[in-house]
Amino acid sequence: MDPNDLQYLFKFACGLDPNAASKVIQLLKRKEDGDRFALLCALEQRGNGNNIGLDEVRNLMSVRVDINSWNSRLLQRTTVQLLELASGNGIPIAHVYIQGCSAVADQSGSSLALSSQLSLPILSTLQRLEIGDNDRRMDNTEVGGILSYTAQCTAVKVLEFGAYHVLPMQLPDQVQGAEPILSTLRSRNVTVTWRVSFITKYLNLFTGRWGIGDRSIWERCLIS
Repeated sequence: MDPNDLQYLFKFACGLDPNAASKVIQLLKRKEDGDRFALLCALEQRGNGNNIGLDEVRNLMSVRVDINSWNSRLLQRTTVQLLELASGNGIPIAHVYIQGCSAVADQSGSSLALSSQLSLPILSTLQRLEIGDNDRRMDNTEVGGILSYTAQCTAVKVLEFGAYHVLPMQLPDQVQGAEPILSTLRSRNVTVTWRVSFITKYLNLFTGRWGIGDRSIWERCLIS
């Protein structure tokens, strides 16, 4: 019995009957990658007079949450649902790390599509987003889409691209309305970095170019 095929049935059963919920949760905890789904099912009981709250979700979101290409589809789907739940309940999401999933923003930048065909929606409480892919070459449109997504996640302070990305050295103004996006990121003092071997490059949010060194120093020089 694959929980991924019966996810909504399991959650529905947990919301109806505490006894069934207890059995379902115990079953899921014995399944590989089932712990987070068990937490989702437990949360279905919150309206039934029990004491299950959002403390476990809050604890989970206080540390880095990984979405990896080698995770099972059940774990990826459950992780995305928990992130949505946290955002919808105003719970701060400290750090999301998307590894090897070829994340691509849709045209409006309102979600990130993953290689598993799942998508990560706008998360209003996300504070740090990190994207890592091995030997992935991204063009201006792809980078612009991820910047647009980041701009719409209104609590983000840091966006990081991993060391194995190959990125364009400048983001042209015409790419997906780059200047309004950069302006939004500037107004929130967002830091955008790209790790290249042992060097960290910073995206200049005035010019759209990558630079090396302390971001505040060379941006102050640009303004003066």
